[in-house]
Amino acid sequence: MDRPEGLSLHSFSLIPGFGGGKGAEPPYINKKNRDTKIFSLTFQYTGMFILSMEKRMERKGYLIGEVSRESHVPRKTVRYYEEIGLLSPPVRTEGNYRLYGLETIEKLKFIRKAQGLGLTLSEIKGIIQYSKEGLGPCCKLVRQLFTKKIQALEANIKEMQGMRKELKTLLSRWISAEEAKECSFAVCPQIEREAKGKRKRR
Repeated sequence: MDRPEGLSLHSFSLIPGFGGGKGAEPPYINKKNRDTKIFSLTFQYTGMFILSMEKRMERKGYLIGEVSRESHVPRKTVRYYEEIGLLSPPVRTEGNYRLYGLETIEKLKFIRKAQGLGLTLSEIKGIIQYSKEGLGPCCKLVRQLFTKKIQALEANIKEMQGMRKELKTLLSRWISAEEAKECSFAVCPQIEREAKGKRKRR
Protein backbone atom coordinates (compact mmCIF):
# COMPACT_ATOMS: atom_id res chain seq x y z
CA MET A 1 0.00 0.00 0.00
CA ASP A 2 1.31 3.47 -0.86
CA ARG A 3 2.38 5.82 1.89
CA PRO A 4 -0.19 8.54 2.69
CA GLU A 5 0.49 11.72 0.75
CA GLY A 6 2.44 14.30 2.73
CA LEU A 7 3.75 11.83 5.35
CA SER A 8 7.45 11.58 6.07
CA LEU A 9 9.15 8.30 6.95
CA HIS A 10 11.46 10.09 9.40
CA SER A 11 11.18 9.05 13.05
CA PHE A 12 8.13 6.84 13.22
CA SER A 13 7.17 3.56 14.81
CA LEU A 14 5.58 0.65 13.02
CA ILE A 15 2.58 -1.00 14.70
CA PRO A 16 0.99 -4.21 13.39
CA GLY A 17 -2.43 -3.42 12.09
CA PHE A 18 -4.88 -5.66 10.38
CA GLY A 19 -2.39 -8.47 9.80
CA GLY A 20 -1.10 -9.89 6.58
CA GLY A 21 -2.56 -12.54 4.43
CA LYS A 22 -1.67 -16.21 4.43
CA GLY A 23 2.09 -16.67 4.68
CA ALA A 24 2.70 -13.02 5.54
CA GLU A 25 6.01 -12.15 7.15
CA PRO A 26 6.32 -9.20 9.55
CA PRO A 27 8.32 -6.16 8.40
CA TYR A 28 11.55 -5.23 10.12
CA ILE A 29 13.36 -1.94 10.57
CA ASN A 30 17.03 -1.17 9.90
CA LYS A 31 18.23 1.89 11.75
CA LYS A 32 21.08 3.60 9.93
CA ASN A 33 21.82 6.79 11.79
CA ARG A 34 21.06 7.03 15.50
CA ASP A 35 21.78 10.79 15.65
CA THR A 36 19.52 11.89 12.81
CA LYS A 37 16.89 9.20 13.51
CA ILE A 38 16.63 8.15 9.89
CA PHE A 39 15.12 4.74 9.25
CA SER A 40 15.11 2.55 6.19
CA LEU A 41 12.34 -0.03 5.90
CA THR A 42 12.66 -3.44 4.34
CA PHE A 43 9.35 -5.22 3.76
CA GLN A 44 8.74 -8.80 2.87
CA TYR A 45 5.15 -9.69 1.95
CA THR A 46 2.95 -8.10 4.58
CA GLY A 47 -0.68 -7.22 4.81
CA MET A 48 -1.95 -3.86 5.93
CA PHE A 49 -0.18 -1.96 8.66
CA ILE A 50 -0.58 1.25 10.63
CA LEU A 51 2.01 3.99 10.86
CA SER A 52 2.01 5.68 14.24
CA MET A 53 3.92 8.97 14.09
CA GLU A 54 6.24 9.76 17.00
CA LYS A 55 6.54 13.29 15.70
CA ARG A 56 4.01 15.06 13.48
CA MET A 57 5.67 15.87 10.20
CA GLU A 58 4.20 18.00 7.44
CA ARG A 59 0.82 16.54 6.55
CA LYS A 60 -2.37 17.78 4.95
CA GLY A 61 -4.73 16.34 7.54
CA TYR A 62 -5.42 13.81 10.27
CA LEU A 63 -5.80 10.07 9.89
CA ILE A 64 -9.04 8.58 11.20
CA GLY A 65 -7.30 7.03 14.20
CA GLU A 66 -5.98 10.45 15.24
CA VAL A 67 -9.40 12.01 14.75
CA SER A 68 -10.91 9.31 16.94
CA ARG A 69 -8.37 9.87 19.73
CA GLU A 70 -8.65 13.65 19.68
CA SER A 71 -12.46 13.73 19.63
CA HIS A 72 -13.10 10.62 21.79
CA VAL A 73 -15.44 9.32 19.10
CA PRO A 74 -15.00 5.72 17.83
CA ARG A 75 -13.84 5.25 14.25
CA LYS A 76 -17.03 3.37 13.38
CA THR A 77 -19.08 6.34 14.60
CA VAL A 78 -16.97 8.78 12.57
CA ARG A 79 -17.71 6.75 9.43
CA TYR A 80 -21.40 6.59 10.35
CA TYR A 81 -21.56 10.37 10.73
CA GLU A 82 -20.09 10.64 7.23
CA GLU A 83 -22.77 8.32 5.87
CA ILE A 84 -25.67 10.32 7.33
CA GLY A 85 -24.22 13.67 6.31
CA LEU A 86 -23.14 15.04 9.70
CA LEU A 87 -19.55 15.17 8.45
CA SER A 88 -18.27 16.10 5.03
CA PRO A 89 -16.51 13.30 3.14
CA PRO A 90 -12.75 13.41 3.80
CA VAL A 91 -10.16 13.77 1.08
CA ARG A 92 -8.35 10.64 -0.02
CA THR A 93 -4.65 10.16 -0.55
CA GLU A 94 -3.11 8.24 -3.42
CA GLY A 95 -2.94 5.30 -1.02
CA ASN A 96 -6.71 5.68 -0.35
CA TYR A 97 -6.25 6.87 3.24
CA ARG A 98 -8.88 9.17 4.73
CA LEU A 99 -7.45 12.55 5.68
CA TYR A 100 -9.53 14.92 7.81
CA GLY A 101 -9.10 18.57 8.63
CA LEU A 102 -9.02 20.09 12.11
CA GLU A 103 -12.60 21.28 11.57
CA THR A 104 -13.76 17.63 11.62
CA ILE A 105 -12.34 17.13 15.11
CA GLU A 106 -13.99 20.35 16.31
CA LYS A 107 -17.31 19.32 14.76
CA LEU A 108 -17.17 15.91 16.45
CA LYS A 109 -16.59 17.60 19.81
CA PHE A 110 -19.59 19.83 19.09
CA ILE A 111 -21.76 16.80 18.28
CA ARG A 112 -20.79 15.11 21.57
CA LYS A 113 -21.60 18.27 23.55
CA ALA A 114 -24.95 18.69 21.77
CA GLN A 115 -25.87 15.06 22.46
CA GLY A 116 -25.07 15.65 26.11
CA LEU A 117 -27.74 18.37 26.10
CA GLY A 118 -30.32 15.90 24.84
CA LEU A 119 -30.29 16.86 21.16
CA THR A 120 -30.84 14.10 18.62
CA LEU A 121 -28.60 13.50 15.61
CA SER A 122 -31.40 14.78 13.38
CA GLU A 123 -31.62 18.01 15.39
CA ILE A 124 -27.84 18.38 15.40
CA LYS A 125 -27.77 17.92 11.62
CA GLY A 126 -30.33 20.71 11.31
CA ILE A 127 -28.19 23.00 13.46
CA ILE A 128 -25.14 22.30 11.32
CA GLN A 129 -27.11 23.08 8.15
CA TYR A 130 -28.50 26.31 9.60
CA SER A 131 -25.03 27.37 10.75
CA LYS A 132 -24.05 27.63 7.08
CA GLU A 133 -26.66 30.39 6.71
CA GLY A 134 -25.18 32.45 9.53
CA LEU A 135 -25.40 32.83 13.29
CA GLY A 136 -28.87 34.40 13.17
CA PRO A 137 -30.77 31.42 11.73
CA CYS A 138 -28.58 28.97 13.64
CA CYS A 139 -29.07 30.57 17.07
CA LYS A 140 -32.81 30.97 16.42
CA LEU A 141 -33.13 27.25 15.75
CA VAL A 142 -31.06 26.34 18.81
CA ARG A 143 -33.24 28.57 21.01
CA GLN A 144 -36.37 26.82 19.72
CA LEU A 145 -34.85 23.40 20.34
CA PHE A 146 -33.73 24.34 23.85
CA THR A 147 -37.21 25.65 24.66
CA LYS A 148 -38.80 22.38 23.52
CA LYS A 149 -36.25 20.36 25.48
CA ILE A 150 -37.02 22.30 28.66
CA GLN A 151 -40.75 21.77 28.18
CA ALA A 152 -40.23 18.06 27.64
CA LEU A 153 -37.98 17.83 30.70
CA GLU A 154 -40.52 19.64 32.86
CA ALA A 155 -43.25 17.25 31.71
CA ASN A 156 -41.00 14.30 32.47
CA ILE A 157 -40.13 15.70 35.89
CA LYS A 158 -43.83 16.11 36.70
CA GLU A 159 -44.52 12.54 35.59
CA MET A 160 -41.59 11.21 37.62
CA GLN A 161 -42.70 13.14 40.70
CA GLY A 162 -46.16 11.54 40.41
CA MET A 163 -44.54 8.13 40.05
CA ARG A 164 -42.37 8.74 43.12
CA LYS A 165 -45.43 9.73 45.13
CA GLU A 166 -47.26 6.56 44.09
CA LEU A 167 -44.27 4.36 44.96
CA LYS A 168 -43.97 5.95 48.39
CA THR A 169 -47.67 5.36 48.97
CA LEU A 170 -47.38 1.69 48.05
CA LEU A 171 -44.40 1.29 50.37
CA SER A 172 -46.25 2.96 53.23
CA ARG A 173 -49.13 0.49 52.76
CA TRP A 174 -46.91 -2.57 52.41
CA ILE A 175 -48.61 -5.77 53.58
CA SER A 176 -47.18 -9.01 54.87
CA ALA A 177 -47.09 -12.22 52.86
CA GLU A 178 -49.93 -13.65 54.95
CA GLU A 179 -52.10 -10.60 54.27
CA ALA A 180 -51.14 -10.70 50.57
CA LYS A 181 -52.52 -14.22 50.24
CA GLU A 182 -55.97 -12.88 51.11
CA CYS A 183 -55.87 -10.29 48.32
CA SER A 184 -57.17 -10.65 44.79
CA PHE A 185 -54.22 -10.50 42.39
CA ALA A 186 -52.87 -11.79 39.09
CA VAL A 187 -49.11 -11.58 39.69
CA CYS A 188 -48.12 -9.46 42.72
CA PRO A 189 -50.60 -8.09 45.27
CA GLN A 190 -48.18 -5.36 46.39
CA ILE A 191 -48.73 -3.73 42.98
CA GLU A 192 -52.28 -4.85 42.24
CA ARG A 193 -54.05 -4.61 45.56
CA GLU A 194 -55.76 -1.36 44.55
CA ALA A 195 -57.21 -3.03 41.45
CA LYS A 196 -60.76 -4.32 41.45
CA GLY A 197 -62.19 -7.47 39.98
CA LYS A 198 -59.03 -9.57 40.02
CA ARG A 199 -59.52 -13.28 40.53
CA LYS A 200 -58.02 -14.56 43.75
CA ARG A 201 -55.06 -16.88 43.20
CA ARG A 202 -55.44 -20.28 44.83
